[in-house]
Order: sequence, then C-alpha cells, then structure tokens
Amino acid sequence: MREIRKSIDIAAGPDAVWRLLTRLGEYADWNPFYRWALGAVENGAAIRLYATPPGSRPFTFRPRVAALRPEKEMLWKGPLRPFGLLRGEQSFHLRTIEGGGTRLEQRMRVGGALFLFGGDDALERIGAGMDGMNRAARDRLEGR
Repeated sequence: MREIRKSIDIAAGPDAVWRLLTRLGEYADWNPFYRWALGAVENGAAIRLYATPPGSRPFTFRPRVAALRPEKEMLWKGPLRPFGLLRGEQSFHLRTIEGGGTRLEQRMRVGGALFLFGGDDALERIGAGMDGMNRAARDRLEGR
C-alpha cells in the first residue's frame, strides 16, 4: 500500500468541519474531488463516491465506513477497481489547533496490482484532488 497525506488549517471548529465532511449529499455543492456522494456516514455502511482527480478519468469509489470518532476521525475502506486491481482507504483526521481552528488531515492509502509497476502519476493526481477538496472545505467554512 502507498500513502498520500494532505492537510490544511481551517478557521472553524471541528464540529463544523465534521458536519461538512459527513453530509455526503452536499458534496456536489462544494467538493471538486468527489463531485457526488451517496450513503449514510455510519459504522459499516456502504457509501458511493464519484471521484474526479485532476488530469484523470473519473471513477466511482464504493467503500464501507470502517471507523468513526465524531469530530475526530472517519475512515472508509474499499475497492477502487474490480478484481483487486486497485483498492484503497481514505481517512480524515480533525485536530483542534491554537486559536480555535481545526487541522484537517486526509490520508489515502492505495494498493493493488495496478501499483506493482509504478502508479506515481496516479498518486500525484489523487493528491491534487485531495488538496482541492481541502481548499474547498476551508473556503466553504471560512465563507470565501
């Protein structure tokens, strides 16, 4: 498995960041990485996310919610492509920072047969999508 980490500081409390991340039905209103999402953010629930990494073909990610700690952590795990060609997990970690804001850190771990012989370009594009999502979350919560 290969890992990508992206973080951003947001001038909003963890409660506001948590609400934004867990309201999947509102992703189309603000999220440039996941243009739409379906499902309920509950432990064990299946969700669907339509990912649009910059410079890549869109794909649907069908993970299960594997861990939830409200206002602290959310983890999704599941296949990105059939037959084990690509699998992934994505987590969101929220931490209160000095001044009352929140540090949002996303971690994406990907693996599978497609990454046996490279995949660096795909990782860069996914990372760019995560950066875009982080900036959009900050802008929405800070009223930009």
